[in-house]
Amino acid sequence: MTVSTVPTDAAEWLDLQLERLIPDLADSPAPEVERAAATLLVPFEEPVLSSELGPEFIAALERLQDPRSCRLLAALSRLAREPIARQASAALERLGASAAATGIGEARVREAHRFRGRSTDVTLVVLERPRDPLVQLVAFAVTHKEGVLAEAVVMDPVEPEEVSEFLDDFEEPSEMLEPDAVLGTLRAALERVERDADLAIPFGAAVALPIVSRALTGDPAALPRPPSSPPEHPLDVDPIEDEEGFHETVDLLVEEFHDALVERLGDDHPVAREGAFVCGSLLHWKGGYADGRLGHWTEDDLAEYLLDYFPRKVSPDEELIAATPDVIAAFMYHLEADDLLAGGPAAELAACCERLRPEFERRARDRSYWGPGKALCAQMEAEGVELGNQDALDAWLAEFNSRPLAERDRVLGQMPVPAPDGEVRNRASTGGPAHRTRRAKRKTARAARRRNRR
Repeated sequence: MTVSTVPTDAAEWLDLQLERLIPDLADSPAPEVERAAATLLVPFEEPVLSSELGPEFIAALERLQDPRSCRLLAALSRLAREPIARQASAALERLGASAAATGIGEARVREAHRFRGRSTDVTLVVLERPRDPLVQLVAFAVTHKEGVLAEAVVMDPVEPEEVSEFLDDFEEPSEMLEPDAVLGTLRAALERVERDADLAIPFGAAVALPIVSRALTGDPAALPRPPSSPPEHPLDVDPIEDEEGFHETVDLLVEEFHDALVERLGDDHPVAREGAFVCGSLLHWKGGYADGRLGHWTEDDLAEYLLDYFPRKVSPDEELIAATPDVIAAFMYHLEADDLLAGGPAAELAACCERLRPEFERRARDRSYWGPGKALCAQMEAEGVELGNQDALDAWLAEFNSRPLAERDRVLGQMPVPAPDGEVRNRASTGGPAHRTRRAKRKTARAARRRNRR
């Protein structure tokens, strides 16, 4: 069944969206303003909200009487359906702020490409705007079997020459499409969703439609608008159903966080030195042992990682022990700054890390809390075994298994002998850089999903 995007308390939801979006729009370029407006329009163009809260929404923007609200009103007047478009246009006129509409709603299709996959076709639409040297890509995925719109992403503007790099990153060959062909493909896919009461388009597709519809036809309402699913958190990637996507998301998060730490603290700071490893370990724990929600963090999550998983699995030196609570606190603030943190406020989660620090440090050093793999690794290191040398590991394990039982029990705490944990072996490689164009593609798409799903 379709799940409505109408929030339980719509007025409270409106206040939250205005607080998030308006402060960023005073000097934002047209594509960002359009995307913000299109995001707000998804629920507000539903029949009930359009008639009941639409006027209240427009009035709230008008009362602000500043460049931020004027830019958003201009985007609503050019991207919304009636009656919201008419109401926004009238408010803009009363404010005498027609200049705020400059550049908004002026995108046109420069070119379009279709990639035929095994089960899904991806259409990439390249938008250009007058007086803007950048172009913007919008991607639509239509399934073969059902012929429905499965996903859409509005990406950040890029230099025109970067389009070819993006296209080259697809394994399938592409074909050029005329705008009329793009329009026909989208209309057919949307009409199929409309005919089935159990189907809905993704939230990101609902955001993309008014922007692309206006670019294709001059009318933001030219394409059907079926019901849409609620927005997902952009970091919700199932590690079982989409293992590659999960690891790509983790790699990108680790890489961006590490870059931010180095920029802020310098690469010699202990938190920056240990940041990539701790962040990677934390995220892989969330995906492999917890609920897999990489952007959703609670105090219980942090306690389980710091007081249970880390002492059992991770073989740390003193610098890593000292830096870990600080790294995790910094990562919570990093997610919050990117509007990716759900569960609890960063300040409260950081305070939780500090409260847990004494017990965390005690357990990290107390052998009774170590798992058998960690105990083995510690013993290997103490005996001078190079953990990255598989032959040396195998030889040491064979020799260890020949030792008296009492000696093995002393090392392992009377537990069976497993293979060494991967936390130590993989420490240096956590969050390694990906191919440049693949990384750019992931980064652009993730940024688009983040904004689309607020």
